[in-house]
Amino acid sequence: MEHLRMDSYASHLKHCNYSPQKCSSYIHGCEFKGSATSVDLHQQSCPYQRLNPFILAVEKRISDLESLVHAQSAQINSLLLANPLAQSVKTNSVTIKPSENTRVHLDYLSDRTHEMPDIIDPWPNGDILCKNTISSGRSGVTSVAYAGDKLYVGAYDGKIRSYIMKSGELLDSVDGHSLSVWSLAVDPSRKQIYSSGTDGFIKAWNIQDNGKLVLAGLIQADHGKVYSLVMYGEFLVSASSDKTIRLWNRHTLECTGTLVGHEAGVNAICLLPHDQLASVSSDKSIKIWDLNTCQTTGHISHLPSDALDVTFGSGMLFASTLDANITAYDLNSYLRAGQMTGHRWEVWQLKYTSNVLFSGSHDHTIKRWDIRSFRSTADLTGHKVSCCICFL
Repeated sequence: MEHLRMDSYASHLKHCNYSPQKCSSYIHGCEFKGSATSVDLHQQSCPYQRLNPFILAVEKRISDLESLVHAQSAQINSLLLANPLAQSVKTNSVTIKPSENTRVHLDYLSDRTHEMPDIIDPWPNGDILCKNTISSGRSGVTSVAYAGDKLYVGAYDGKIRSYIMKSGELLDSVDGHSLSVWSLAVDPSRKQIYSSGTDGFIKAWNIQDNGKLVLAGLIQADHGKVYSLVMYGEFLVSASSDKTIRLWNRHTLECTGTLVGHEAGVNAICLLPHDQLASVSSDKSIKIWDLNTCQTTGHISHLPSDALDVTFGSGMLFASTLDANITAYDLNSYLRAGQMTGHRWEVWQLKYTSNVLFSGSHDHTIKRWDIRSFRSTADLTGHKVSCCICFL
C-alpha cells in the first residue's frame, strides 16, 4: 500500500478542481469557486474584498442601532408599567398652516405651544404600505430609477439591473462599473439610461424592448468619482468629487461647460426653474447656477456639516447634511425657512412632491415630512442599510 506524504497531499489540494473552494466573500455575494490556488488569485482583484471594510462597518452600525432600539424599547415599557395612566393618554400632533406670505421657523415653534385648527392632510393617498420586495443580489443598492413599467437598480458591486416593476422579474444584469453605481438618470422617450460611479465613468445605455441594456457610449472622466446626474434638455449634467459640475452633449458625449466654485466634492445637484441648477457640497455650502452662463447666481454658506443631497419644491430648497438634519431655505431670499429633525444617521436622498418631502437615511428608514409644519408624518421601515428613493 502506497503512502502519500502530507505535504504532497496539501499541495495537491491547492490545485485540485475536485475539491472546490469558495471566495472568502461568498457571504457577501461573491459566487466564485475553484481550486485553492485560483481562489487566492481571484481574491486579489475581487470587488467584494474591497467592499469588506464598508460592509463590516455597516454591520457594526446595524448591531449598535439594534442594541439601542432594544434598550429604548425596554425603557419605554418600564415607564408604561410604572405609570398605567400613560397608556391611556393620546397625544394629538399639532399641524400649523402658514399664511401665504409667512414661513414657519422651528426656532419659533420650539419654545411655544400653538393651538391651530386641523387642515387637510397634504398626503391624500392613504397609508403607505410595502407592495413588493425585490431582491437585488447581496450587494447593497446605491441608486434607483424608474421608467415605464421597469425599475433600474445600481449597486455597490458596480452592476446595473433592470426589473419588471409589478412582478419583480429580473430582465437584465450588466457589469456597468468597476465599483459603486452612484447615480442613474433615465430618458424614457429615447429609451436611454445614464449611469455614473466611483470609477469616474459616465455611461450611456440603450434600453431594448426586452429590457436588456446595451452600452451606447461612455465618458472616461478624469475628475474623480461621479456622484450625481440630471438631464437638462439636450445635455447631461454631472457632479463630481473633484469640486466641479460639468455639462455634456447627450449626442456626442462631449463636455460643453464646466461649473467651478465649490471648495470640496459636489455630492448632489437638482434642476430649478429658469435654467438654473442647485448644487450641494462637502464644503458645507449650496450654490445656485445659471446653466446658460455657467456662473453662480446665489450662495448659501456655513451649513452645519457636509451637504449630501438637495431638492426643490414650493419655492424652497431642501438640503440634507451629514448631521442627519434637513434644512429648508427660501429660494428667493436664501433665508432658512425651517428644519426637519428625526433621523439618527445621515440623510443621503431627498425627494419632493406636492407639499410632501421624503428622505432616505443611513439609519435604514424613509421619513415623510409635511413641509408646512416641518414635521414627520410617517416612518417607513424594513430596510437593513441605507435607503434610496425614486417616485414611480
